[in-house]
Amino acid sequence: MKSGRKPKNAKSATLRPLAKKISRPQAITSNNPWLLFGVCAFLVLIVWIIFGQTWKFNFVNFDDEIYVYDNPNVSNGLTLHGIAMAFTAYHMDNWVPLTVLSHMLDCQIYGLNAGGHHLSNVALHATSAVLLFLILHRMTAALWRSAVVGALFAIHPLSVESVVWISARKDVLNGVFFMLTLLAYASYARKPASLARYLAVLLMFALGLMCKSMSVTMPFVLLLIDYWPLRRFNVATFPPLNSSATQRLFIEKVPFVLISAAVCVVTFVFQKQSGAVKPLATIAMPLRLENTVVSYARYLGKTIWPDNLSVYYPMPTDWVFGLVVFSVALLAALCVVAVVFRKKFPFLFVGWFWFLGMLVPVIGLVKVGDQAMADRYMYLPQIGLYLALTWFVADLPMRLPRLRLVATGATFVIIAILMWRARDQTSYWVNSETLWTHALDCTSGNVLGYSNLGDTLFQNGQTDKAIAHYQEALKIDPGFAQAHNNLGIAFYKNGQVDQAISEFNQALTLDPQNAAYLDNLGDTLLGNGQVAEAIKDCREASKIDPDNAAYHDDFGDALYDGGQMEDAVTQFQAALKIEPYNKSFQNHLAQAILKLATSPDANIKKALELARQANQLSGDKNPLFLRVQAAVESQGGLYSEAVETARLALSQATKNQENPAMIEQLQHEIAVYQAEALAHGADTKRP
Repeated sequence: MKSGRKPKNAKSATLRPLAKKISRPQAITSNNPWLLFGVCAFLVLIVWIIFGQTWKFNFVNFDDEIYVYDNPNVSNGLTLHGIAMAFTAYHMDNWVPLTVLSHMLDCQIYGLNAGGHHLSNVALHATSAVLLFLILHRMTAALWRSAVVGALFAIHPLSVESVVWISARKDVLNGVFFMLTLLAYASYARKPASLARYLAVLLMFALGLMCKSMSVTMPFVLLLIDYWPLRRFNVATFPPLNSSATQRLFIEKVPFVLISAAVCVVTFVFQKQSGAVKPLATIAMPLRLENTVVSYARYLGKTIWPDNLSVYYPMPTDWVFGLVVFSVALLAALCVVAVVFRKKFPFLFVGWFWFLGMLVPVIGLVKVGDQAMADRYMYLPQIGLYLALTWFVADLPMRLPRLRLVATGATFVIIAILMWRARDQTSYWVNSETLWTHALDCTSGNVLGYSNLGDTLFQNGQTDKAIAHYQEALKIDPGFAQAHNNLGIAFYKNGQVDQAISEFNQALTLDPQNAAYLDNLGDTLLGNGQVAEAIKDCREASKIDPDNAAYHDDFGDALYDGGQMEDAVTQFQAALKIEPYNKSFQNHLAQAILKLATSPDANIKKALELARQANQLSGDKNPLFLRVQAAVESQGGLYSEAVETARLALSQATKNQENPAMIEQLQHEIAVYQAEALAHGADTKRP
């Protein structure tokens, strides 16, 4: 008796051709080079739409001066001395030679035109976004999911700080090498074992660490992508450690871990020496733990709702207990979900722990700096969240087909909203005043915000407003030494010398070995006629930081006013050894030598020796030093020599297109020296 039902094998037979029909076009489409190129071009376009405006932005007064425009080793472009310095010194408490070299290269190409430096950051970010898309597509063959992750990374407002802030070059440059490391690792993992490919992964990893030490988490990230999407672990069962395959995966990460450990130690030592690492006495461990869990929750919140993003988030004295409990519960719940559903949704496990793990070096358990958190810390960790969310949401329509259209439409809406928010957030970085005004609007108790906005107002000539902002910062934190120092500078500019001296002394009470505070106090005392005290403070500043040319110059000024001409000349020479082309330092040295030659107890022989030394250092091509030498020669009765030296000075001044006043003065002085020579019977004719 026939039942009318199809046999099971017949059902399979009818479905198999249909499955082939569906899968074949997908495979062809996802690997279509023109489609891949189109996605890459789209990613570059949206990056430009958001960040292209930065070509007309300025530097900001938040580390940019230290990294670039007030750092002569960098601002002079690519020099042998600068390149050596990049590899042998640490910068802003880190060893980041490739980052420093990239700043030097920008200065070589663009000079101090901030727009060019900004565009380099934008280009690096666009490169990372494109590489991220290509890497995910290569590892998963999921074109549109990979494109969405790449787009979210490219445009999310949390990426703005790393891209727009010139001093965050280390983030975007490290981002490129992070992506290249993943790309090299995917090639190594998918092909038969090869030492060359393994060493290529190690090389990319090492280069990334030379941009920013946050890449120390790379071994952990590589283990995660071994689990998914590379599936080098057995995804069905959590891999037992006694498995030979599992042991191999861990063993091949050992060189990465050793390199990471070495970089962590070096970075910690540098940061501890500079005082960047905060001791437990400053920020107690319970507060650090509270801030850690709350910061994780805040990063999640700002990923979902990127509002009130600030360049600086102040560290509170404590967190509300309820917020801490909520944060702990949220993190614990998400960890449980990621682990429990790791077999069914391995991307949730990988993405969540990518986010948690990559933030560990900067989450605040080892406290570096005073901030509670920072948007730039999310530059690479955010990728894990986008990976988990995109794959999870994309899986829903497969289980619930009616959601496909909703999910697609929502994706486009979210991308459009994020682009609008990111472009708006980028606009706040146009200059320091806008940046810090926005920071104060977004946060409360922002000491650094008030202080840095005060700096900007002071530079713009709004001294009274600057004073008000410094005072507001000190109301929040009376122990903020930098604000005392800046307030002292503003008071001095306003002619309030006594108040200025008081503020500098308070700054030094809080930070007694700060060379800048000592130098500022010395300058102020010198202007107030307290020469002996000024000499003492300026001497101490130049001892603490002997590589700072300005401190030697200020010490020389104090010695000059104290009548100690030979010692003053020594300090001016020290300043010029560091910055040989500084016109101000050159003028100070010239004046000191002349003073030495014309003082009542003049030592003409010594003055002439110093004048000739100055000329030798400049290759006898500096008209100012030649002019001084001629004056000293005349003072010493060497009239014919004075005429010849002055003629050489005139020749160099004309060649260098010096100001007409100097040329006219030299012509007059030559005539005077010739008259003196004739009066004393000296021959002044050219040989």
